[in-house]
Amino acid sequence: MTQLDNLRAGAVQFRAAKVEDLDRAKSEMFLKAIPYEVEADLGPFMEVFSRGAFAQAVKAPNRLGLWHEHGGPQVGRGISAEDRQDGFWFRAKLSRSQAAQDMAAMIEDGLLTDASAEFRPMGEWMDADWQEGKLHVRHRRAHLQGAAVVFDGAYSGSAFVDSIRDATNEKAREEARVWFQAWKRLAL
Repeated sequence: MTQLDNLRAGAVQFRAAKVEDLDRAKSEMFLKAIPYEVEADLGPFMEVFSRGAFAQAVKAPNRLGLWHEHGGPQVGRGISAEDRQDGFWFRAKLSRSQAAQDMAAMIEDGLLTDASAEFRPMGEWMDADWQEGKLHVRHRRAHLQGAAVVFDGAYSGSAFVDSIRDATNEKAREEARVWFQAWKRLAL
């Protein structure tokens, strides 16, 4: 299954964010889970989140999880959340587990600085358009599940794009075009 198939199917997605503050005395972490109105190049498609895309999560921040790496141990859970102009922010309480303490030490040492939001796309709240030879996806609303603290966020910097050969980019662009045509037919 390609990245585009997973997006259309509503599978869990991962996107880059930043750890803003770690307070060891309170065992709390503050991070921007996802920026709003910032277009990111994910290889086969461009993606942007509309302001307020995760506003529903403010009502139940305790449902937001915090993990050390994707698929790693849960090391905390949300205790407060803010839907701001520049993105969705949340504060998480860290557990007393060894995994949480190890993660906090790696953040303090500067080894971990990125967070990667975990969300499920909502097809009825997703717009897709074909512009300048590339698929552009806008999420007007999505279901935020939390974030993982990682070495490199899902699309931090251009390393991902630079590491793909031109032939792979062309194949991904064609897959995106075909996906867009199919999505457009289903949306009508």
